Amino acid sequence: RVEVRPPLLLRCLGKYLIAVVATVLSAGFAYLLFLGVQRPVMAFRINDRPLYKPYGPLPKEAKAAVDILDVPNMLKSDVSVIQNIGALVGWAVEGEATSALASMMWAIFVLGFS
Repeated sequence: RVEVRPPLLLRCLGKYLIAVVATVLSAGFAYLLFLGVQRPVMAFRINDRPLYKPYGPLPKEAKAAVDILDVPNMLKSDVSVIQNIGALVGWAVEGEATSALASMMWAIFVLGFS
């Protein structure tokens, strides 16, 4: 007959201390998850150098207009997980079936299973 003993951590710490450690670790995980879904995970930046000749279609004289309009900063964007899900839900409400599926996948598989 095999003797069944409690796990080592349970024997060393006891039930109460294991519950406290599990609670602290769970709270830490929830806090870090909350911070993580609000931080940018996708970014878009544009390099305006390839816009002008000899690389791109615009003449070098157009650089002044692009600088005045501040096009690179207008196109700069950072997106967090929460913003991503919110935008997908908004498009799904407008009738986008693909966005509905994508928002469910992000919410369930990315956040729900974390």
